[in-house]
Amino acid sequence: MTTTAQPGISESGARPDLSWLDEVTMTDLERNPYATYERLRREAPLAFVPVLGSYVASTEEICREIATSPDFEAVITPAGGRTFGHPAIIGVNGDIHADLRSMVEPALQPVEVDRWIDDLVRPIARGLLEDFEDAGRAELVAQFCEPVSVRALGDLLGLQSVSSDKLREWFHKLSHSFTNAGVDDNGEFTNPEGFVEGDEAKAEIRATVDPLIDHWIEHPDDSAISHWLHDGMPPGKTRDRDYIYPTIYVYLLGAMQEPGHGMASTLVGLFSRPEQLEEVVDDPTLIPRAIAEGMRWTSPIWSATARITTKDVTVAGVDLPAGTPVIQSYGS
Repeated sequence: MTTTAQPGISESGARPDLSWLDEVTMTDLERNPYATYERLRREAPLAFVPVLGSYVASTEEICREIATSPDFEAVITPAGGRTFGHPAIIGVNGDIHADLRSMVEPALQPVEVDRWIDDLVRPIARGLLEDFEDAGRAELVAQFCEPVSVRALGDLLGLQSVSSDKLREWFHKLSHSFTNAGVDDNGEFTNPEGFVEGDEAKAEIRATVDPLIDHWIEHPDDSAISHWLHDGMPPGKTRDRDYIYPTIYVYLLGAMQEPGHGMASTLVGLFSRPEQLEEVVDDPTLIPRAIAEGMRWTSPIWSATARITTKDVTVAGVDLPAGTPVIQSYGS
């Protein structure tokens, strides 16, 4: 695969000085990545960012090209691999990915989602609203958005016995680990202590979930993790718990965090544009459009996703040897 675009070349034909990328820190990217994104798009839409130890694609065109290319496959970021372990569904390919996807996908089909939204999510949302509707104010992320997200998914997974506060604690600790992405020139993590919280959370998760798995092996039910153990397996056999735990961690971070934070950013957009909020309140059929725009406007995943080259390729004028990871910065 070869493209002809030559990013960042001025009218004089000279490439810009990209030494500024050596000064980009994880603090910069965590506090506000958009200034870095803007400069990358302008000067080097596909460039190696040392603190991430990876190339970063910062334009829609290049992200789309990489996402649809047969010369790339899924890869998890180093911090993601350190956080989730192997085989996490977001970092594997081939038969393992196909099996993990077949394991989680049935509950995510639209007809299934519609079923458990009415039976599971709405009662949780209404209960939370009742707790503060007469107070005159609420901290919506802490009192509504995150609790709806974690409680609904926790119950779907079969973790009804785990409190919403504990679920929120787990996903925050896993998030700190997953975003501890800084590396040095040798590819070593610059802040290894940044994984301690995530390791603590995983130890707690296993201590909580192992007894439930013991029960589900003998007494399967309609919980998601029970289905993950049994579905598609020969009679009397279940998937090994160590095989599904990395994907459990993925769910306890990503699947719990993103609905609540996507909800929150959508509300921020509507509250900052009262005329649009009034339109949505007056016409609830606009809610799906408002949600879609909220997801586009401020994605709950700024850190993007990663792909890796399966052979030597040239993308946007940049030569990428086989085995080169590229972060697609959708937030850009």
